[in-house]
Amino acid sequence: MRLIKFIILLFIGMNISLYLFAQSGETDPVWTAAKPNVIFGDSPSNTGTTEFGGDPGSITKSGFYQCTNSPDSYLPATGHGLLLNMVGYWSNTIGQLYFDYTTPDGLVTPHIWYRFLSSSGYTSWFQLWNSADDGAGSGLDADLIRGQPPQWTTTGSTIYSTNAGNVLIGKTSQTNTSYKLDVNGNIRANQVTVNATGADYVFDPTYHLPSINSLSEYIKAHHHLPGIPSAKEMQNNGMNMGATETALLKKIEELTLYIVKLQKEVEELKAKK
Repeated sequence: MRLIKFIILLFIGMNISLYLFAQSGETDPVWTAAKPNVIFGDSPSNTGTTEFGGDPGSITKSGFYQCTNSPDSYLPATGHGLLLNMVGYWSNTIGQLYFDYTTPDGLVTPHIWYRFLSSSGYTSWFQLWNSADDGAGSGLDADLIRGQPPQWTTTGSTIYSTNAGNVLIGKTSQTNTSYKLDVNGNIRANQVTVNATGADYVFDPTYHLPSINSLSEYIKAHHHLPGIPSAKEMQNNGMNMGATETALLKKIEELTLYIVKLQKEVEELKAKK
């Protein structure tokens, strides 16, 4: 009698059928206390070659599942654990969850890996990562998916959160990663509050107000006000709202000083007549 290699649970409606499959040449027992092997699927015709990346012979050699041809280096090639394999209607539509306790990060807590198979082949293994700083029972024991930042999509619209803590809306990549919120589209809000320093120092008696002549020469040479980014700079780099508001306020206060100075000169001319 050939030894059992696969145990496949077949779900049909509300009934559960148990199918036992044997394969010649297998010397290790499949169902033992140390190596409980369960494969879930909807077809008893699949031998397991598709589910295990073309290497069904490696399944029971060192525990339940030994990944000898792993597409992801994070998954230990010699480790073993429990594999939950969900087979779709077609043999090439598969989802896998892999539970292990021996991983290259040195943590002794269990880890969960997952990958999928479609007509284009297997994805890499991704790990549900246990954070050692959260503490047991904190509810945050699996707060990061290694190699796959959280992403939410609905009808083509995307909200994407990177591992660096940046949030992207309407896009999945950044040219400048210094922005914590990066939106590809318009924003509408009732109010926007920006931290700013103000420009009251312009009214300090020690402030040097540029002369009208020097201001005129600067505008003639650069075609924009001093201290204000050019139109080209704004087009290429965007506009820092806080810095721009402060710079504009500075120009308004300088303009006020020019008006006050001119008013004094006008009054002095009137007095001389």
